[in-house]
Amino acid sequence: MNTESLLASRLLAATSPLDIAGAALLLGACLAAIALPEPKCVLLSGASLGAGLYGSYLSFRLRLDAALFLDFSDGRLASWDHFDLARQAIGLADTIEPRTTTERAEGAVKLLKIRIIALAAQAALVLAACGL
Repeated sequence: MNTESLLASRLLAATSPLDIAGAALLLGACLAAIALPEPKCVLLSGASLGAGLYGSYLSFRLRLDAALFLDFSDGRLASWDHFDLARQAIGLADTIEPRTTTERAEGAVKLLKIRIIALAAQAALVLAACGL
């Protein structure tokens, strides 16, 4: 078992509250645009929707990374080299630079931080759209 991969998978899998908050803010942005059809509100709501969609993409990536780290820690994924070759074989990567588990975990944590920033931006835009 690779403890570093297990820890990364658990950290990334614990992001469900971010997903719930992001979905609530997406709904809030839509409702704000409908309830307050002023150009400023609609523009800010649209920007919030953009931040929310970007956040949804990041959530997808975080969940995928969590599953991959878990597979690696459990031995279902033999090595990162095999994973990289498979990614290249199905067209998800043109060239591959070898990375360690630590480098991959650091990249995933960076994605998590970006997800939190996107959620904060989404919340600020919704609040601004509502005039708060």
